[in-house]
Amino acid sequence: YDPFVLKTSLTSIPDNRLLGYIYFDFKVRAEKYGFPTHYTLEFSRKAPIHKIVEERRIRSRPHDQPGRIVIAAELQDLVLPRLNLYNASLIFHEFGHALHSLISSTELQHVGGVRCPTDYVETPSTLLENWGRDHRVLSKTLGREITEEQVASSWRKSNNFPTIDLSHQIVLALFDLKIHLAKKDQTVDRNFLLQTFHTERRKLDLFDQHENEKETWPFSNFQHLGPYGGGYYGYLMC
Repeated sequence: YDPFVLKTSLTSIPDNRLLGYIYFDFKVRAEKYGFPTHYTLEFSRKAPIHKIVEERRIRSRPHDQPGRIVIAAELQDLVLPRLNLYNASLIFHEFGHALHSLISSTELQHVGGVRCPTDYVETPSTLLENWGRDHRVLSKTLGREITEEQVASSWRKSNNFPTIDLSHQIVLALFDLKIHLAKKDQTVDRNFLLQTFHTERRKLDLFDQHENEKETWPFSNFQHLGPYGGGYYGYLMC
């Protein structure tokens, strides 16, 4: 690992049981995906209990597997007390995903953590993100005094047009559903994508579309379209 990667462990307080490790990777590097995200190297899971029958006695040997999660972002300033509130909120969001993956501790790895139904997958991350907007939590985390007004001011600056943003998110969620609910004989080509998106956009858009906009691809940077497979509305449910 890069020497700037910080490795931390998560333990259960009642029994001091190791749940897993989180690697914080915030250094700017060439060819690194820059937007805050998290990668699951291993889920925290309960290994199947192996039963051995020996002389009419059954012995159980549970072997829990600690999880290993990477939280990555590109922060120009790696000094925690100088971290701006917007980046802090994003990191809290990814930290919520990490905790979900480590605490779920399922026996079947393919249903652990963020592999749960997509309706729910953004709930833990949104919960932690809201903690990242609490001045008391931020003060403890960043090691400096953060006032309620500072948080409110930062939130206002990043949410200048909340109604427009919400409308756009609803359009993306509907577009995601329409694409993934297309019939098997439907050809999903350029025309189908454009027509579907602009049809949903006309239903909710707050502004009249310019004629030239009908040939634009506003969803071309919609990175959740593939991985969420019709479940992007989970963000709005949270």
